[in-house]
Parts: sequence; structure tokens; C-alpha cells
Amino acid sequence: MNNRRIFWLGVISLILLFVANLLEIATKTPPDQSYWWAAATWVSFIKELGIAFFIALIISIAIERAARTEFDKTIKQRVTEIQENVFKSTFSRNIPKALIDEVENLVLRADFIRRDHRTTYRLSIRSARAINPAIVNDFNVVFIDKTTFYVVKNVSGVRKDFSVKVGIEKPPIEELKNYVSIDQVRIRDQELTPEMIRGGDMDLQDAFKNFEHTVRNIEPNQEVTVLTKCTVIKMLTDVEIWRSLLPSDGMHLTVQFPPGTGAFGASSLHRAEVSKLVSDDAAGYHEWKLDQAVLPHQGIVFWWKC
Repeated sequence: MNNRRIFWLGVISLILLFVANLLEIATKTPPDQSYWWAAATWVSFIKELGIAFFIALIISIAIERAARTEFDKTIKQRVTEIQENVFKSTFSRNIPKALIDEVENLVLRADFIRRDHRTTYRLSIRSARAINPAIVNDFNVVFIDKTTFYVVKNVSGVRKDFSVKVGIEKPPIEELKNYVSIDQVRIRDQELTPEMIRGGDMDLQDAFKNFEHTVRNIEPNQEVTVLTKCTVIKMLTDVEIWRSLLPSDGMHLTVQFPPGTGAFGASSLHRAEVSKLVSDDAAGYHEWKLDQAVLPHQGIVFWWKC
């Protein structure tokens, strides 16, 4: 309808201008008296046209801004309504909005996902005094070399920074707390220097040693490999929890137990159970795999009794 109105207004304007020109020709108006051909007429016309366009520009900007604000408000309102009803309408479930928001924050809004997530634990029994000669009353502990590898991918659609984080639980023995360590960090086949590792050390809690290093400007769909090696000290009878802080395509756990380990096992912090890939009791070598999508804070827990 608006296009038709504009068309007819343009046609009428042209007709009126044409009729005015015909009348001047019919009345044989001299050129020096012709309003149509007078220079002042065209100067006035161009000036008025410029003013009209300027006014139209201001009105368009104001209308467009108001329309954009109203549009954004409507879109946000519609997105909120969809979020509140998507599970109910799709799965016939009346899911509380707080749970929907949590799923959105952990998974749907994730900037990075992880694949090929695997960790190897090599356990050995050592005397506490061999680790710290200052210990008076000697006892045995489990000394662990832990190696973790994964590939992280930017799925956000924009350039993002990624934080490589490592957390190690300290033993409950005060004399051994300072002997857990982050020994190696390799990112994109480039190994961080000991100074960089110490610079990222955030030993702020008595129970944990934490490390963080930021990888800058990861492009959309770009993948980055990360490898870390750590030293962990645990008790002869203990438990280890390995969790993922990112959505992952699965987890692969390898454990080399020390000779004489009386009991051990692994279970998943997940709806699906881990599958046993390798079990060599004579060598103490075992592998488990969680071959399912893993959400943040899910993972594998394993234990032993030496």
C-alpha cells in the first residue's frame, strides 16, 4: 500500500510540473519572465530539496533507532519465552527455568569444547622421608606422575582467549604439601618455561595447588593442543577424581598401579558407566574409557588400596 501511494504521488507531481510548463508555452510567456526557467526557481528548488532530504535523514535516523530498540526488546522477550517453553513444548516436561539457564550457561553458551581428553597416572610407592628428608617418623605414600592431553576447539564464532587450568590436591601431610608440582605445560607444541609455569602458579588455597595460563586470540574453529605433567602425592589408600571443566566428547583414563595393590576400581561421575579397555593385573596396567559426551564437572573417579 505504501509503495502504491508513493508511486501515485510521484506521478501527480510530474503531471503538475508538465501542465505548468504547457501553460507557459500556451500563453507564450517570454523566457525572461518564465518562472520555470528562472535561475532563482532552480536555486530555490535545490535548496528546498536539500533541506527536505536533511529533514528526512533526521526523521529516518530517529525512526530507525526507535524501531531497532523496539525490535531488540521484542526479540529478547521472544527468546526468553522460547527458553522458558522449549523443554515443555519439545519434550513435554515442565523444567524449571533455573535448570534451563544452567544447561544454557554450561553447554549452549560454551566458547570451547574438548576432544581426545586422556590422562595417564603412574603410581609408585615411596617413603615420605625420601621425598622430604626433614620428616622424622617415616611412612610410605603413593607418588604419582600424571600426564594429561587434550585438544580444545573454539566454537564461539569469534576470536577468544582460552585459560589452561591445572589443579592438584595437596596431601594432608603438612611436610609433603610443598612437594606437589606442575612440572610441564606444552601448548601448540610450544613448551612453557619454568618461569612461565611459576608465574601462573596460584597457590592460594592450603588444600590445592592451582595453575592458570591464558592462550590469546584463538580463532573461530581453531584447535589448540594442551599437554600437562604434574607430580601428585596421595595416601596408600586413597581416591582420585578426574573431572572435565569443558564439554567433551569422552574421557580416556590409564592407570599404572604399583605392585601389590590389593584393591582398585574406577567408576564414572556420569549417567553412563566407564568401559574397561585393558586389564593386566600382573603388570598393574589398566585402561578405562567414558565413551559418551561429557558435560562440565562430570568425569571418572578411581581408587586403590596398596
